[in-house]
Amino acid sequence: MLSNGESFLQYGKKAKIINGVSFMFLADIFACPEIDHTTNVQQFTGEFATVTLNRSGRQTNLSRDVFGAKSLFYYYKNYLLIASTEIRYILQALETQPAYNESKISEYLDLESDNDIIDEDTFFEDIKRVLPGEICIIFPDGVKKQYFYKPADYPIEHYPNPINFFGNAFENAVKNRLSPQQSTGANLSGGLDSSSVVSVFRHLSSHKLDTFYFDTNLDSANEKKIAEVVADEKLTNHHSVRASKNQLENTKELIKITASPDTLSIPSNIFIPIYRKANKLGNSVVLSGHGGDNILENGLDYIEELETRDEVETALYSYFSHLNISEKETEERITRYYLNKNGKSLRDVLPAVLRGEMNFFIVLEMFLQKLKASNKSPDLALKPSRNNSNTLKKLYPEVRHKKVARLLSNNLSTLSIQAMEAINAISKANEIETSYPFLSKEILETVAKIPSELNFHKGKTRGILKQAMQGTVPDVVLNRTDKSNFTDFYVNFVMKLIPRVSNVLRAEHVVWNYANSQAYRNAENAIFDKEIPAHKKLREAKTCYRVISLGLWLDAFAS
Repeated sequence: MLSNGESFLQYGKKAKIINGVSFMFLADIFACPEIDHTTNVQQFTGEFATVTLNRSGRQTNLSRDVFGAKSLFYYYKNYLLIASTEIRYILQALETQPAYNESKISEYLDLESDNDIIDEDTFFEDIKRVLPGEICIIFPDGVKKQYFYKPADYPIEHYPNPINFFGNAFENAVKNRLSPQQSTGANLSGGLDSSSVVSVFRHLSSHKLDTFYFDTNLDSANEKKIAEVVADEKLTNHHSVRASKNQLENTKELIKITASPDTLSIPSNIFIPIYRKANKLGNSVVLSGHGGDNILENGLDYIEELETRDEVETALYSYFSHLNISEKETEERITRYYLNKNGKSLRDVLPAVLRGEMNFFIVLEMFLQKLKASNKSPDLALKPSRNNSNTLKKLYPEVRHKKVARLLSNNLSTLSIQAMEAINAISKANEIETSYPFLSKEILETVAKIPSELNFHKGKTRGILKQAMQGTVPDVVLNRTDKSNFTDFYVNFVMKLIPRVSNVLRAEHVVWNYANSQAYRNAENAIFDKEIPAHKKLREAKTCYRVISLGLWLDAFAS
């Protein structure tokens, strides 16, 4: 079984698999003879990446946990197999670097692809990703793939106390990640998910716990005091960590570690100072609340289950009443809800307007804004992608339960999986394992059985987790109606980065073979436009950061 950063090589310039694996080189791999990929691997409940050899069957099996919490990549060509939790180690083992995957680059420059289901392609041709819940069986003549997780068609069950039912599942997930022999840290943003992980850990264990808050040092960062309240009440050793002043070098370091351009709208390199601090403190494991909002959702899915317009509007007004927004904004948000539900064109929504379900003037304003935005700049990607986007149906053809399918889709988005792959690479560089208590099959299967209305408790979102954490998580967290917003930090980060790379991304730079320079300049101008508030510059910041990150990646891995 591979730990972070460990590699398996069936190695040699002329190594061939003939009548089984004739020669192998194993680097820092645990021997797990009890693993049988045809039976045992589907029973695993934790986070794992495995490589097993079947000499009698002349095959090597690669597998990855259902949620993709642990990374696994492989190269198999001309009878040479290299598998690793990190792409950079595969590159180091190869005599020649594979060609760039130009289709993947084009997909990366399409911001709409972030919510697509993750696929096997990486930014290098011939280096593939083992997908979450997948077994790749390597034979001498090719690769066969199958998916070991077969979730049942769970019926909605009316338990006497469904909140306790979920609470027990979440407590088990945290308990399974406790080890007295390990020094543990945890990310603590002050949000509901990270606060729940920290609070349940402290409820179960009296061992020392270091907690880490990333301090953006901006007035808009409203969670710092909340994180401190949680840390004080739960008696953790709390550390506030700030970004390095040399953001360009941190970005370059991230790209070197991950061997990929950065994808996140919150730069992944913010985790570099956190894990450096955790390493200095001697932490061997860091717990993360990542995945909580994906696997538990926000509760608004309950509205989709309502049948009548009156029920929907009552639920929406109940929800918006907790957000302290004006009547006009409430009406705009309700209109936007119907707009998204009824279609994307004016013709699609016209019947709903005529029925009085949507305000015509608000709809017209929204379409004009959309039209203005679409005409504002050309597409960022110069070349089309292969459009190899994955679907949940491909990964899990036997999933019939709509809620299970939705929960899996949430967790298997390109953005979610690549975020964990980046964090895994950063944590390994600091000799730390990252663990995600929310990413548990028991939690997924529990949530699938609980009626959705419990997650929309009295018009408040995240009802299941909030009710389960009553008396465990401080009220200051449970009573929040807002969510952390990194937009200001992200825009500020990109604004500082742009001048630093102006001498790098010259007109002759290879990045302009892939990215539209005019689209980049338009976004750059918008970012520095003082008339536009920062919260309306997120897309432009993403556009610039994608191009900058891609340019730095092309420099780092120039072929």
